[in-house]
Amino acid sequence: MKTKYVDGFVLAVPAANKAAYLQHAAEAAPIFKEFGVSRMIECWGDEVPEGKLTDFRRAVQAREDEVVVFSWFEYPSKEVRDAAMARMQTDPRMKAMGDKMPFDGKRMIFGGFVPILDASAPPPDFGHPRRQAMTNHHGDFIWYELMTPDADAAARFYASILGWQDRPAQAAAAGTYRIFSAAGTDVGGLYCTAGDPRCAGLRPAWIGYVGVDDVDASAADVQAAGGTILMPPTDIPGVGRFAMIADPQGVPCYVMRGAVDAASTAFAPDTPGHCQWNELATADQQAALAFYGGRFGWQPGDAVDMGELGDYRFLVQRGTTIGAVMNAPPGGPPPTWTFYFGVPDIDRAATAIVSGGGTVHHGPAEVPGGSRIVVASDPQGASFGLVAPPATG
Repeated sequence: MKTKYVDGFVLAVPAANKAAYLQHAAEAAPIFKEFGVSRMIECWGDEVPEGKLTDFRRAVQAREDEVVVFSWFEYPSKEVRDAAMARMQTDPRMKAMGDKMPFDGKRMIFGGFVPILDASAPPPDFGHPRRQAMTNHHGDFIWYELMTPDADAAARFYASILGWQDRPAQAAAAGTYRIFSAAGTDVGGLYCTAGDPRCAGLRPAWIGYVGVDDVDASAADVQAAGGTILMPPTDIPGVGRFAMIADPQGVPCYVMRGAVDAASTAFAPDTPGHCQWNELATADQQAALAFYGGRFGWQPGDAVDMGELGDYRFLVQRGTTIGAVMNAPPGGPPPTWTFYFGVPDIDRAATAIVSGGGTVHHGPAEVPGGSRIVVASDPQGASFGLVAPPATG
């Protein structure tokens, strides 16, 4: 039986280069995956104390304006790792990355390690969109799913924009379902609709999953409040129970109660590669606020005046602002959710959207608070958003 192999790295990165480092790592991830890396973790220093004899900072000669980064690559075996190292020496993409590293590579330390103990429990099988944890609270967004007729093209496109890796699901839907991950963490799924008669005429789209305490009760409550049950509550053994619903304005989402005891972080407002904002454009803002507030406990927060369109009203879930509700522009697309995924550099991402065959409909643009956004659609027509931190300099 072959043993996993780990390469570990410690380096010093200027604090001002955090976004550039994240972009650098995101661009490198698909290449390392191609070389055989099964897991890639990048950790930004948080508590790195000074030691009596030595410490992380002294090991890499970190300066006052630098942060220590700790990272590791996992390989299925040392043989795979050695083959990867050989490829890295000759691949021109590696040289190109080396020429633009946002840190001093001469002070990086690294080494190869053979694991002698792995005390972690088997990782949760997020090999299905509905296999999500219920340590999340009722009303939390727990998953995001792309429904598309061309899985290969979609996977390549989002990898080029967000640095996502993808793998086949391990559950029953493995032939048509893939998992998106960012830096080793599962963030969403891809369902290939090609050949599925149930999806005939369905346009490509991103759909969100909201965790609930009781799927049957939630579905019944949705129907009683004027919504629609598009797919009745259904069990997937070992995965969970879910239903597809639509609000009274016709906007769909899933409700789900998972069977795995681990938290979903698919929505993470400050983490690149994860969804950071959930925006609903609706035909009736007040009705939508009442509907979702009654079903999921979402509270209306502050608002931004959008002139003739009315307020852009924030949504608050358990003290966290998770998105907003706005009136859909007259003559625009039908009511829908737009999910904004985090990127370090919005201009670079917008360029990648166009070069990858997608369309930018709005932006890059600055929004109140300084963040910068893009609203776009992928080559198959599914709409999505991107959000980046405020521009520096």
